Amino acid sequence: MSDSTMFESKPGFKRGGKRNEVPDMGRLFDRTPPHHIDAERSLIGSILLDPAVLNDVVELIPNGEMFYQESHGTIY
Repeated sequence: MSDSTMFESKPGFKRGGKRNEVPDMGRLFDRTPPHHIDAERSLIGSILLDPAVLNDVVELIPNGEMFYQESHGTIY
């Protein structure tokens, strides 16, 4: 056995012999998605003040389903 193979890490292990932890995927879906109500309000307000802004926004937000607060999506 050469010196270089003697120090190679084994699959599934980090340095120090600790096993790599696999995140619990179920916990990821139980979380509330990121949201910022004030940002949603500001976006809608910007569109109301200057409707030309909608042309730029619609490329990033094609429909109201992306809003956290349902009423904001309805207004959008």
